[in-house]
Amino acid sequence: MKQNIFKMSLGRRIRLLVVFSVLLTGLIGSTSAYLFHVNSLTDEIFQNSEGVAEDAARLVYVEDAVILSDMIHTKEFKEVRQQAVEQDDFSILEKWMKEKEYDVAYHDTAVFLNDLRYVLGVSDLTLVSCDENGSYVLAAADNLYSEIGKDLPAESGLGPDDYKTVTQTKPHPVRRDKMFLCSSYHRVEEGSGNHNLFVGVDIDLARYIKRERNFLINLVITYLLIIGALALFGIYFAKKHLTIPLNQLTNAALEFAEKHKHSHITDPKDPGIHTADELEKLNDSIFYLEQSVLAEQKQLELINRTKGKIDAELSIAREIQKGVLPDHFPQDTDRDVTDVYAFNDPAREVGGDFYDFFLIDPTHLALVIGDVSDKGIPAALFMMVSKLLIKEYAMKGLSPEEVLRQVNERLYSLNRAEMFVTVWIGILDTDCLLYTSDAADE
Repeated sequence: MKQNIFKMSLGRRIRLLVVFSVLLTGLIGSTSAYLFHVNSLTDEIFQNSEGVAEDAARLVYVEDAVILSDMIHTKEFKEVRQQAVEQDDFSILEKWMKEKEYDVAYHDTAVFLNDLRYVLGVSDLTLVSCDENGSYVLAAADNLYSEIGKDLPAESGLGPDDYKTVTQTKPHPVRRDKMFLCSSYHRVEEGSGNHNLFVGVDIDLARYIKRERNFLINLVITYLLIIGALALFGIYFAKKHLTIPLNQLTNAALEFAEKHKHSHITDPKDPGIHTADELEKLNDSIFYLEQSVLAEQKQLELINRTKGKIDAELSIAREIQKGVLPDHFPQDTDRDVTDVYAFNDPAREVGGDFYDFFLIDPTHLALVIGDVSDKGIPAALFMMVSKLLIKEYAMKGLSPEEVLRQVNERLYSLNRAEMFVTVWIGILDTDCLLYTSDAADE
C-alpha cells in the first residue's frame, strides 16, 4: 500500500496550525503597524514641508525678490540667458547682472536662502516667480547662476492655470541629484504687490528613509520575538490541553481493545481528563462506552455459559429420547411377516414425534405412531408420557379403540398445559395375518 509522505500525526498538525495561525496573525499585525507608521511618517514629512515653506515665505526679503522678478521678465535678460545656455557659460549671465547691478539683490537673496536652509534643516530653498507663461527660478540656496530664470517642471504645481489661485502647493516627492526629496511651495503674501512670488522647499527624505528602515528592522526583530514566544506558548497550550489528553484517550481505548481482544476482562481505566470542555465530555463518553461494552461482554459470557449448559442438557435429553424409542428391529425368519423398521429425526434437539412396536403376546404385534403438538422439551415430555401409557394399556390386551380411550382419559387428567397428541395404533395378528387399528387426537 502506497504511503502518503505528507501524512502526519494530529499533534504535529495542531502544532503546525498553531504556528501558521500565529505567523499569519503576526504578519497581519506587523503589516498594519508598518503601514500605519509609513502613513504617519508621510504625514509628518508633508507637514514639515508645508510648515518650512510657510516660514521661509514669511522671512524672505520681498524687495530683493521683486527686483529679481522684474529682471527675469525683461527682454534683455532672456536674450542673455539664452546666449549663456547655448554657450554653456553662465558667467555671461553673471557679468551682465553685475553690469545691471542685479547681482547685489541676487547675492543677498541667495545668501539668505542658504543660511535659512541650514537653520531650517532642509536640502534646498528656492525663490520662484510665476506668470501666465510659467514659473521661473529667481534664486536658490546653492547660489548657481544656471538656476536663474530656469523653468519649473510641471509637477511643481505652479502651472499657468493655477498659480493665481493657489496659496500653497501640495507636498510631492521628487528625485534630484540622486536624492529623494519632498517639495512644497508657499506664496509670499506681504509686500509682493502684483508679483506672484513663491518660496519652494526641498526636504531630504534620507533621514526619514533611515527612520523607516530602522523601524522596519525593529519591527521584524520584535515580530520574530513575539511570534516565537506566542508560537511556543501556543504549542505548549495545545500540547497540554489537546494533544496529551487525546493521546491519553487513544491509549486508554487501545489498551481496553487489546485486553478484550485476548479476553482479559478487567474493569476499564478512566484516563482522568478533567479539562471542563469537550475533551472531558469525550473522555466520559468513551469511559461510559467501555463500561457498557464490559457489561455486555460479561452478560454475553453468562449467556454463553448458560447456553452451553442448556445445549449439554438438551444433548443428554436427545440421547435419552432416542434411547426410549426402540432401535432393535426383530425379524421373523420363519414366516417373513414381522420385519419392522422405523426412524425418528426431530426438528430440534428433542421433539414430540414418536413411534413404538412391541409384542403383546407371541402372536400379536402392536405398532404405534404419534405426534405431540408443539416442539422441543415440552413435546418430548408429553410424548414420553403418551408412549408409556399407550404401551401400558396395550399390554393388557385391550383393543386399539379401548387403549386410546383409556389413554385419553389419563392424559386429560394430567394435561395442565393443554397439549394434545395425535396417535395411530395397530395390532397385527401374526398367525392369521389379521390387522386391527384405530387413531385419535388425545
